[in-house]
Amino acid sequence: MSNTNANILNIMRQVSDPLQRIEYIVLWILLMSCHGLCAAFLLIQARIYFFLEDPLMAYYANLLAIPERRYFRLFGALGGGLGVLHQILLILHVLWSVISQSLTVFPRIEIVNRLLQCIQRHVQFTNTRSDISSLCGILTFLKTISIAALQGILDIQGDYFVEIFLLRKVAEASAQIVQCYHYSTLIGQVWINNLYTAAVVLNCWITPILDYFMLKSDIHTIKEEPNGILAMTNVGVSIRMRTFCVMVDTLLTIMTCLAFPVAIFVPYARTFSVELLSFPNEILYDDVAFPNLVHENQAVFALNFLDGVTKLIPHLSILLGTASISLVLEYSSPHRFKNRLGQRKVFAKKSVAAFKPEIDKKPNCFQTYTVKYSYKCKRPECAIGWVILRRVVVPIVFIVAGVLLLGLHLNAIHLSTSVDPDTIKICRQGLRPWFAVNVSCSVLEFSCYDHGVISPSNDALDHFQSDSVAVIVFAHCSDFVMPSVIRQFQNLLGLELWNVSITKWDIDAALNADLHPNMVYLIMAYTNMSEMPRGILTKPFPPLLDDIEMSITNLQVVPKEVAETWANVKIVYLEHTPLKEFPIPLFQIGVRSVSLLNNGLKDIPNDLFTTVSFPNEYFEVCFSYNVIETLPSKMRESLSISYLSLDHTKLKKLSVWASTCREQIALGGSPICKDMKAVIPDIADCTDSGWNPMLEGRYPLQLIASFRAIT
Repeated sequence: MSNTNANILNIMRQVSDPLQRIEYIVLWILLMSCHGLCAAFLLIQARIYFFLEDPLMAYYANLLAIPERRYFRLFGALGGGLGVLHQILLILHVLWSVISQSLTVFPRIEIVNRLLQCIQRHVQFTNTRSDISSLCGILTFLKTISIAALQGILDIQGDYFVEIFLLRKVAEASAQIVQCYHYSTLIGQVWINNLYTAAVVLNCWITPILDYFMLKSDIHTIKEEPNGILAMTNVGVSIRMRTFCVMVDTLLTIMTCLAFPVAIFVPYARTFSVELLSFPNEILYDDVAFPNLVHENQAVFALNFLDGVTKLIPHLSILLGTASISLVLEYSSPHRFKNRLGQRKVFAKKSVAAFKPEIDKKPNCFQTYTVKYSYKCKRPECAIGWVILRRVVVPIVFIVAGVLLLGLHLNAIHLSTSVDPDTIKICRQGLRPWFAVNVSCSVLEFSCYDHGVISPSNDALDHFQSDSVAVIVFAHCSDFVMPSVIRQFQNLLGLELWNVSITKWDIDAALNADLHPNMVYLIMAYTNMSEMPRGILTKPFPPLLDDIEMSITNLQVVPKEVAETWANVKIVYLEHTPLKEFPIPLFQIGVRSVSLLNNGLKDIPNDLFTTVSFPNEYFEVCFSYNVIETLPSKMRESLSISYLSLDHTKLKKLSVWASTCREQIALGGSPICKDMKAVIPDIADCTDSGWNPMLEGRYPLQLIASFRAIT
């Protein structure tokens, strides 16, 4: 290169001792690995963010974050953008290495020079001679600024590298501490909490250690001569030390913001059915597995804007760290591996950006500049305030932050272990939030049989941290009165009643939109109730409660209030219930899946799918194990049904509209399958697995019974 910036780059390469061959190779491999891992993680995560915004995934998206606070597309785009940037850098580095036939990196500074040179040549031939001088000056200034920015901010020997490094670490540590707090409130698995806290504490404590090593290497490297010029000795030591510190910091950050989310998410991803867009019942109906599914994935994905920002900051820190490392490799070109120079003494500046070129300008942009360099000490180390900040304030801040973090974690562990046996008996899944004052549990199971009572008292759950409870199960209660304390659990995800006789569930203990904004399901199995409780018919109903399942009850009539109160419900299973009349209100809400299995139904209203039915699409409609003989004669054109279950009914023929079902019609055990003259659509399935209504319900009675057995 024959211009000023080319000379600057050459001087920088002379000042900076190239890395040893083995050091260069290891550093190159680590850099490529970082880019590859980050690109894969961020791009996959971005794809999952957009996948969760699919309408078919609305149920799981609402479990992770309520729609008003959800920014999945925003952070999917931002994270995906960072992933694409990592991918581009990886491709450029590898491609440049192939072209160069040696391990090297994409030379950004040289490319900037060449690009601006091309612009200069274009200016030379498209402008008048009077304009060339001023345009050349502007372009020369742009080149100097571009290279100075790269070297001053990203270069490990740059003037502002230490400031940028410390600011980056402050932002990174702050974001990780926020995430560590979220882990304490969401993650029930002890090993994840302990390891993540240890990683964040280590990151806090290692920052002043890394800065100390960099400061020590600078002190031993830079010496000021009597004439004011800085003499740099053992430059390679400073470069190697700073490079080592940046790489250690980058690898630690990758461990916290990549390794832990992957360890949490992958086991769930392996169980997810892409065809059914669902998890297996063993997870969805397990008392502990389901809240863990929700909470652990909330720790992975952005719950709100602030949470998304704190999850993104460490990735920005990683990108800056890899940029600094790639500049080190750019200065240490492979062809300098031979004829290594020993320790040298060079009269120069710590960074090229601080040199002030005195240029003998000539009228032609392409003639070589004569450059003379002088130096004035402008290092931050020259200021006493900077010395105090770097040697005293920064170490104290990071060490104290680590100590406080560790103290909060240990105190939470102590609180979770110092509880009485009766409380432990109720708690199925413990948590360890930092600022809890009571015992924290995400899953509570109160068995009246185990406690020797017929109903839980109103203060039976007072010993638990209210904002930690996600699931409550009441079981084996012969005279059940819903305690009003149920309205204190604002983070409740689900409520289940098993083998209870409801005596009272009034408005004072009703489910409420303001008190239960995150609630998503209600289950009532083996429940004795002569009528629908007022506690689940009161407005405003929880807006996200879209899954209501009832099995084996003595309910005879579905009240009309259901059509108004349950407006947002999408899944209704009312099974093994002796209904006296067809539950029309269940079809007047926006339900997508409805099961009326084994309810003794004899007739279906003829206008059910024309004027009565509210939604335009059903995923599944189940009338199995009912004595119905005919289907409604017509269905409106705008309505579609994917799965229609009619197993073990008295049907002898199908209506014409049945052939329009999208996926399948189950007819096993029905007379129509034995009639050789009957017209059966191709999508119909006559497979008969035998008479077993207790096992074929949509609500898995047999699975849940194994959890609720009295011991």
